Amino acid sequence: MLDSEYSVREIADHLGIAPAAVHTLARAARRTLSLFGAYPVLVKRRHREEAGA
Repeated sequence: MLDSEYSVREIADHLGIAPAAVHTLARAARRTLSLFGAYPVLVKRRHREEAGA
């Protein structure tokens, strides 16, 4: 699952890659960010922004 306003298909089409590759790259990015403790912070920040806080 991507945390984005764009669909996997839209991202894949824009980048010229397969949707499966988008999933793989997003998973690798989340894994890398979580190693540094950044991913949970980004998710919390996004939820606050969506709630209008």
